[in-house]
Amino acid sequence: MDGSHTTSIPNERVTHDPEMATAQQPRAPAPIPAKKAKGKKPVDPNDAERQVVARLAQLEQDAAGDKEQEAEIEREVKKATRDLSHLLSKLETPMLKLDTVNKRWQELLHDMKRLERENVKAKKKSDQLQKDKDTQRTELNKATIARDKLEKIARDFQKDNKKLKEELDHIKSRETSYREDLHERLEVMVRDVDDVVKAKLAPEPPASDLKLDEIFRQKFRSFIDQYEMREIQFASLLRTKDLEVEFLRAKFERQRKDQEMESNKSNQLTRKWRKCRRRRSAWKKRTWSSHGSKRLLAAVSSIWQKTGPIDKRICKGFRNDMINSRSFAAACRLKDVARRALQRLTRT
Repeated sequence: MDGSHTTSIPNERVTHDPEMATAQQPRAPAPIPAKKAKGKKPVDPNDAERQVVARLAQLEQDAAGDKEQEAEIEREVKKATRDLSHLLSKLETPMLKLDTVNKRWQELLHDMKRLERENVKAKKKSDQLQKDKDTQRTELNKATIARDKLEKIARDFQKDNKKLKEELDHIKSRETSYREDLHERLEVMVRDVDDVVKAKLAPEPPASDLKLDEIFRQKFRSFIDQYEMREIQFASLLRTKDLEVEFLRAKFERQRKDQEMESNKSNQLTRKWRKCRRRRSAWKKRTWSSHGSKRLLAAVSSIWQKTGPIDKRICKGFRNDMINSRSFAAACRLKDVARRALQRLTRT
């Protein structure tokens, strides 16, 4: 192939392998298990609107970045195509051109195999990171549900504590009224006793008075017994209420400590999940730079389609080996390898 057949190479889009396109697409996040409807707070419409606006702005930024990256790739492909055409036009014999392309093909094939192995390892690591992220997200949801339950239990304990305090105040007021009533009765009884003592100092009472005194004595003893029993009952009731209040306080303190532990665990899981998301974003940026290399490969293939039968067969085998390798990241460094090969050929 002499210099008269060298023409400018148009930019051609290489059809992507379906498996490569599937592997290149980002993995969809695992669905978040729905919380129970009971006790769920209502969603604020303003917050939902702000989230939608932020998501749209992020999508627009991603689209603008993709367009800039696409334009840069096209510029690199055009530049590499011009350099390759210029280099081939300087070569004299077709065999020299064929040897040059064959050496370059062997180097690129070696790099592609190595990159393919690295891509398999990266894919396995990405799958493992995705599994870890899903597991951490599930644990985070469980911790959130447990925190909501603990908050609900704490509110119930506060309500019960308030009710117990009100009941205790009511019992104290009722006990005070009972004490005053008993005190008045005792004063009346003391006056009656004084009257009886004074009557005893008087001359011997008749039998009817003695009978009345005995009846009065028995009633007085029954009143005293009732008063002592009532005092014992009030003391035991107050002691029971105090123990209930202490028990509820201890239980509330234990629930509060458990809630703090769950909150710390939830924060740790959130930090791990964000770290995995940053690693995944960096990995996507590295793997999405393979389109320009494929266009360069198509340009190299189209140059040799205008040569003789032997050159066409070699170029076709080179093209098929490169495309059928089923690796979407294998051609990531094709641009740099081509530039180094051109520099070596220029020096020789």
